[in-house]
Order: sequence, then C-alpha cells, then structure tokens
Amino acid sequence: MLALALAVSACTGGEEPEPEIGPLPTVDGPGDVILPLDAYFLSSEEYRAYQLAGWILIGECLERFGATYTLAREDLLAGLPVFEHNGPRRYGIFDADHAAQYGYHLSPEEAPPAADPDRRWNPSETELFLVRGATSEFSGRTLPLDSNGEPLPPGGCSEEADRILTGGVPRPANSNLGNELSLESFRLMENDSRVQQVVGAWSDCMRESGYDYSSHWAANDAGWGDSATVTEEEIAVATADVACKKQVRLIETCLAVETAYQERLIEQNAEALEGIRTYFRVQAANAAEIVGRS
Repeated sequence: MLALALAVSACTGGEEPEPEIGPLPTVDGPGDVILPLDAYFLSSEEYRAYQLAGWILIGECLERFGATYTLAREDLLAGLPVFEHNGPRRYGIFDADHAAQYGYHLSPEEAPPAADPDRRWNPSETELFLVRGATSEFSGRTLPLDSNGEPLPPGGCSEEADRILTGGVPRPANSNLGNELSLESFRLMENDSRVQQVVGAWSDCMRESGYDYSSHWAANDAGWGDSATVTEEEIAVATADVACKKQVRLIETCLAVETAYQERLIEQNAEALEGIRTYFRVQAANAAEIVGRS
C-alpha cells in the first residue's frame, strides 16, 4: 500500500507541484542508482582518462621545450579520486553486507588514498613555468620557442593540453550547472512529501528495533566517524537501518522522486545542459583516443 500511495502527485506551497513518479524502481546495488543528470557529467573512468590524457599531452609538450614532466604517472593516478556522482551513499547506506562489516564507515576500497608527502610533484621553476605559462608568478616572462619554433602558449603546456582535449568546443558559460542542478534536485527530493512520508516510516521501523532516530541521516551522522574502530553498536544500528530502508523502500522512493525532479530541471535548462553534454562528450572521446595511443 505504501508504494501505491507514494506514486500519486502532491502539491506544496511556494514550490512547483510535486511531480508524478509512477512505479518505484528496483534497486539492488549502487549500479542501480542512476539519475538523468548523470548524462551531463564525466564518469569516474572518463574523468581519470581525461586527467591521464592531459598528463600525456603536457609531457609531450614539455619534451618539445627540452624538459621532462617530473610528475610520475602512478602518482597522478594515485592522487585522483574514485567517484561516482551518485555513489552508494546518495540516500544513505543500503548494502547489508557492508553494514554488517563496516557499519557506517567506508570500506578500504571506498577510502581515499593517503597522501604520500615524499611523492608530491615538486617541479623546478622552469618546469612549472612551462606547465602553467605566464601566470601571475611568471607574468612578464618571455615565452620560449619549442623545437618547431612555436611559442609556449600563454597558459603553458596545460593550456595546450586543454585545447586539444576540448577539440575547439567552447567552454560552457557555466560548466558547473549539472552539479548545481544535482544539488537542487536533492534538496527538492528531501523536502518532497512522499520522501518525508517514507522517512517517517523508516523512523517508525527503527523505533520498533529499539533505535530512536528522526531520519536516516541522523543515524548515519551519530558520531560513528569519530572513531576509526567499527563498534558492535554501530554495526547493529547500521544493520537495522539498512533493513528498515529495504522494508519501507526508502532508497527506491528517493530515487524515483529525485529522478522526476531532475527530469523537470533538465527540461527547464535543456539548451545549457546540451552544450555541457557536448563539451564533456568531446573531452571523453579525445581523452580515450590519446590514452589509447600511448
């Protein structure tokens, strides 16, 4: 009955009417948390390929100026985040096996790599100038010529790499629009009456298990991260949390509601978003080609 009740549309004061959501989707794992705005971002793999392609192009550029890029490939890749825009925690944890082992803590695979101060890029002044060009610290410095007699771009080898990767497609006026709309859709979803209803049902379920939390975020943020140790109490709460999310279909409801809001936002910002999608698709295609040839 709960899923059917959530499928109807509702209205709130001060906002547009709440959009209809239809049947709730099936969510068995993080790979099922897919939102419409995902099409307007680089994926984690595409982002890493883009960064690696930039590293390759900068290295080739430096060679033309008789220099070597001292940032090691493995150090570049080790320092890059592994992310997905939604990830397994957009609506809180929902993996029972993870909860049983790690509670609310990140697993070793999820944890960001620890920075190694001995492996930080430490370029010479000349290398830094060639990479960055005539930035504020090098303003007024004469731009050198490469082995082909071409001058260093004003923004250095990084500017050249960026120009190659974007393929001449103009940078969108606001390339961060997708992130801004994603934050807005999340806000709208959390304030949606159907989501608030299911969060209330989750809270009731948790109370039956002996835990008093007003929301799934209250359980998530109960101070577990203050300790590096995962306690039995944390595992018990996280396990009950995941079970209650499954019982009331909290994850599915949040996903369905936010999908509807994102579809509306995409329609309202169609032209700008299409320019962003083209920009990122060109970057991804050029990056894949450059990485593939190396």
